[in-house]
Formats: sequence, C-alpha cells, structure tokens
Amino acid sequence: MTTTRISRSSHTLMSRLSSLALAALIALGNVQAQQTGGSFCITSLCVNALVEGDSVTYQLKSTMGFNDLGWMAIGFGNGMIGSPMVITWPNQDGTITISQRQATAHAMPQVVPNPPQVATLAWQNSILATNDTTIAFSMPLPESPLNAVNMIYAYSGTRPSSSPDAVLQKHLQSGTFVMDLTRPQAALPTGSYTPTSYVPTRTYSRSATPTSSPGQSQSQFDDPPLTSDERKLVTHGILMSLAFLVLLPIGALIPRYTRTVPALQNKWFTAHWIVQFLISSPLIFAGWALAYQHVGKSGRKHFEDPHQKAGLALLVLYLVQIVFGAIIHFFKPGAKPLASKSAEDKDADSTSKTHTGMASSQAIKSSVLARPVQNYLHAIAGLSIIGLAFWNVRYGIKHEWTTYTGRSWTSDLNRANKWWLAWVIIVPILYALGLALLPRQWHQEAARRSGGVPSGSSGTNLVKINSQNPHTRESTEVKGV
Repeated sequence: MTTTRISRSSHTLMSRLSSLALAALIALGNVQAQQTGGSFCITSLCVNALVEGDSVTYQLKSTMGFNDLGWMAIGFGNGMIGSPMVITWPNQDGTITISQRQATAHAMPQVVPNPPQVATLAWQNSILATNDTTIAFSMPLPESPLNAVNMIYAYSGTRPSSSPDAVLQKHLQSGTFVMDLTRPQAALPTGSYTPTSYVPTRTYSRSATPTSSPGQSQSQFDDPPLTSDERKLVTHGILMSLAFLVLLPIGALIPRYTRTVPALQNKWFTAHWIVQFLISSPLIFAGWALAYQHVGKSGRKHFEDPHQKAGLALLVLYLVQIVFGAIIHFFKPGAKPLASKSAEDKDADSTSKTHTGMASSQAIKSSVLARPVQNYLHAIAGLSIIGLAFWNVRYGIKHEWTTYTGRSWTSDLNRANKWWLAWVIIVPILYALGLALLPRQWHQEAARRSGGVPSGSSGTNLVKINSQNPHTRESTEVKGV
C-alpha cells in the first residue's frame, strides 16, 4: 500500500516537473519569437539591430575585409551636423576602437568626452575576419519612437590610428535611413573567441578627451577622390542643369525673338520643338535615370526629400507640357476674325490720328482675344517648369549634395552656385526683353487677319498667307506666346 502511494506521488511529481519544463520551454520560445529589431543594408555595409530589454545592440557588418576597412559609423539624426555618432574601427593589433563624436559643420566630427548615451562593445557579436568585418556595440534605447528611428551611416577605406580621437579621413560613402526596431528580428550572429592571424587579442578602447585642436582636425579631414557613384551624381547634376536651365530657356526664347522676323515666321516652331524635345529629352531622361538608380542602390527610399520630389514633379510636368504643346500645334480651333468696324469708325480712321490710335488698340485687343486660351496656358506652364527647375538645381547644390554625400562645400560647388546666381538673373531679363516684341507681333497678326500688309512683310508673303485656309493660317498667326 505504501509502495503504491510513493509510486503515485513520484508519478505526479514527474508529471508536474515535465509540465513546468514544457511551459518554460514554451515561454522561452515565445520570448525568442518576440525579439524585435531592424536592419538596413547597402552594397558595402549592413546595420542589424536587436532590442534587448532597455538597450539595443547594433551590429555593423562591412563586406570590406579586416585589411581593407578603414572605419564605419552610424549616427542618430537626419544629417551629419548635430547627430550623435558612434564611429568604430579595428586596429592592427586586434583591438577595436569605439569613438563617440558629433559634428557642428561638414567637417571631421569631434570626440564627445562624456556622451549622454554610452556605446559598449559587444564582443560576442563582433567578428574580425579576412573577407568581412563585423563590430557590434550596445546602447540605451533611442528616445525617438522605435518604429521610426532616423539614422545616418558612413564608412571609409582609410584606417586611423587606434586612439579614439584620431584624425579621420573622409568617408567613401554616407547617407541616411530610417530603422524600424519593432519588427521581428533573429538573434545576431556571434563570433569565435579564438584569435585569428589578424586578431591576436580581444581588447577595446572607448572615447577619450581629444588631444588635437578642432582646427587641426578639420583641416586634415580632406575629401577623397569621388567614388563611382558620386561621379554619377555629378553627371546627373550636369545633365539636368544643362537641360532645364539652358536648353529649355533657349527653346522658350526662340519664339519670343523670331516670331516677328518675316524670314523666320514659318520656321520658329521647328527650332522650338527640336530644342525642347529632340535635344532636351535625352538629357532629362538620362539624368533622371542616374539619380533614380543611385538612390535605389544606396538603399534609401525614393522621393523622400524635397529635391527628389521636385525632380519627379519636373519630369511629369515636362512630359505633360510636351504632349500639351503637340495638341496645341496639331489640333487648333478655327481662326477668330477681327471684330468688324462701323462706317463711322472707318471714316474716323481716315481723318483722325486719334481715332487711328484707337483703331490700332482695338486691333491689338482683337488679336489677343483671338488667341486660344490653351496657348497662354502652354506658355505659363513652360515658365513654371523652368522656375521650379531653377529652385531644384539650387537645392541640389546647396543641400542635397552635402547632405547625401557628407562632403564639404568645395570650390567646385561655389563656382556652380555663382553660375546659378548669374543665370537666374540673365534668363528672366532675356525673356522680358522678348516680351517687348509682343505689340509688334500683335500688330502683324491683326494685319494678317484684316487682309492688310504687316510692317516688314512683302506683298508676296501676304498673298501666300491669305491663300491658306483659316486652320493653316492660324498655325502661323497665333500658335505659341
């Protein structure tokens, strides 16, 4: 009887222990399954993050091997200036340096001796190998919402000394990204504690009080040669500036200056569409494609800042304007005749200079009203596109290039800025001077409609124009502004 009770008690105890063990395993599995974090990758760098309680472990993995990597960094913010940064690099003796810095300009960030959030090296997740380099560190949870942490990144191929306040060579690439730390995230890869031929020891140093002056550090933070991707961005800027700020304004000035020249009255439109479409469109499409490809390759989202949004708007507006212009040219309403004058007005025209002036004003007014409204809309849209392009090029020079690449303001950018300032004054002046020819244009169009000979035109030209049907004549008289 006693044996039976002991056996039953043992069986009940074992069952309870098994249930508890199973529950513990399930709970552990749930905890692992509930781990959250985020990741971001570009061609040569990946940033993985894992939330662990009240801290986050960030793991930076570069495809550059131990001997090729200079330094790599992440920061918290929307740009280089003012964002707390964690810059890290491996040293030849196997140590790892973590340097917490902050920049007040587009110059070398300076060491922050006592950062409010300290980065601590995570040895177990740091892997120094021949083919790639991985360094991990933990920090307190960011103060911003975990589902949208604004971050920056950068890396260089030139390794500094082991000191946390060492002089840094300019990065090869940099950029911004937004990390969502609320997504499910697997455990971070771990490394072996067995030293390799490249890593004889396992110690690390952290930020110390800087020993070099800010002026000395910044002067040595020189820009390296442009990378292949950065050269593509330069090409993008040149193509778009040439198309939108040079060719399109020239195409708009052609009708303004040639419509009143008798020898060019029937030829201006050919030159207009060749410049606006045949020459400009390949440059616009090529420049736009270079930028779009670069943004996708860098891992950033498309159309996330004002410059990119304006670029998309310019492309759409340009295509609409081309189609709109073709419709205006090939599908025209019939020509509107000038308002007929009374017999009294005709008598007055022949006897009074004052009445002659009034009749001339009436003819100009009729010529203006005879022009279809879509012609004016086409001109206004074209000028608006050029105006937006001027703003966007300026934004690219002043903000986009330095923010996106992290490079400092150079003499080349200064020359480009001066060119922009001069051109933004010259183009409106040239167009305003062309508008002074509008009264002459209106006089000529009024004379054609009334059957008279416009000033500067020959009788032969008049016969040719009058022999055309109203639709054909309208294409010569009122198309374009």
